Amino acid sequence: MYLKSLSIIFLLFLISCKKELKTLSYSERYEKETYELINNALVSQVEKKEKYNIKYNKSDRQILEKPYSFYPHDKEIFNNIIPEEYLSKMDTLLKIKKWKVDKLKRFNLIHEKVPKDLHEIYLKDSYKKYRETCRKVIGESYVLLSNPIFIDNFNKAFIYTRTDGTGGDCLTSQGFYLYSKESGSWKLTRDLMIRDEN
Repeated sequence: MYLKSLSIIFLLFLISCKKELKTLSYSERYEKETYELINNALVSQVEKKEKYNIKYNKSDRQILEKPYSFYPHDKEIFNNIIPEEYLSKMDTLLKIKKWKVDKLKRFNLIHEKVPKDLHEIYLKDSYKKYRETCRKVIGESYVLLSNPIFIDNFNKAFIYTRTDGTGGDCLTSQGFYLYSKESGSWKLTRDLMIRDEN
């Protein structure tokens, strides 16, 4: 009897979740799925890339607050997994312009001006001054994440990540990843392309 009651409660919970998703607008659903993907599936990936920051007492979950923007040549990579109708609309798909701090509580957001300011120091001052400033402000690196491209009714997501190093132990690396939703959770399906330069 007890187990039967638990089963009924769980079933009602699943029904309420599905009903909630049905009432969301496309933009609300997009934002919800995006932050779930980043918070749950991308944490370990970011930590792996950001491991060099810990020795400078900086977060190992640092991402730039402004999402990465796709460029025309990126579309060559998409042809393998994304239907043509999505490719043609890629530039007009919904985009989050800046990540929200309250939605990414497990991450430390780097202001979009920081890389530009550091680059100015690199151009005007000595390399030593540049490295010292980097270590004080961000440590060794930070990660850029693109807005996901969802396909198959939000059951698959394509996302790009790039780690920008500041000239220390961690250098630039980048990758294109396909995630699939399995039993309500996002799982990495495959790496589409990755280049590590360290």
